[in-house]
Amino acid sequence: MFIVLYLYRAYHFDKVPAITGHTVFFRALTHGVIVSLVFYFVEFHISHYLNMNKKFKSLATASIATFIGLHITFLVFNYFYQWTELYWSSYLKFLYEYPLVLVFPVTLSIMLDRLSNYSSFKLDNLIVITSENQKEHFHVKANNLLFIKAAHNYVEVFFRSQQNVKKQLLRKTLKGIGGEYLSSPFLVRCHRSYLINPNNIDHIIKAGNKTVLNISG
Repeated sequence: MFIVLYLYRAYHFDKVPAITGHTVFFRALTHGVIVSLVFYFVEFHISHYLNMNKKFKSLATASIATFIGLHITFLVFNYFYQWTELYWSSYLKFLYEYPLVLVFPVTLSIMLDRLSNYSSFKLDNLIVITSENQKEHFHVKANNLLFIKAAHNYVEVFFRSQQNVKKQLLRKTLKGIGGEYLSSPFLVRCHRSYLINPNNIDHIIKAGNKTVLNISG
């Protein structure tokens, strides 16, 4: 936002001086800071409440941040012009100009995020589980992951470490993890309370309508 407004002087930003007397640099920097703060807030304080497939989550997060940022920016823009631009025609311009400025960096960010996740998954075969508050990041090699069990608002991750089976508790939903690894060959939903790694199944016992999986002993 700052680069587009200050360096490229888009939308004739420098042609009309602010009634408040603020410089072009200050106004461009203010709008840039607002965009940054809004995207930061949505990414780290709102996005974890979006219980959806990760494929669509980044797009939804960007859309929410754009919507909020647009309206805050419109109000700040009006402040610089002493509310003389507070009418519908001015607002309608913002509806297409603001997203137009952000469409390139947002699209690039989403693509890089997906590329990073794809590379991490393909090259390292790592399963990364991030807690809902974004404070805990649990990494485990896919081959060492045994299964994940739902535990109310938490999940219990069972994995192999130096020939021992260990358990890690994280605040996360099973549905959320399943959505993030929808096409992963290392995590399969076999029960409403379990995600399993089918590569570590020793044998399967079927008895009537029940199925018992023996995973790594």
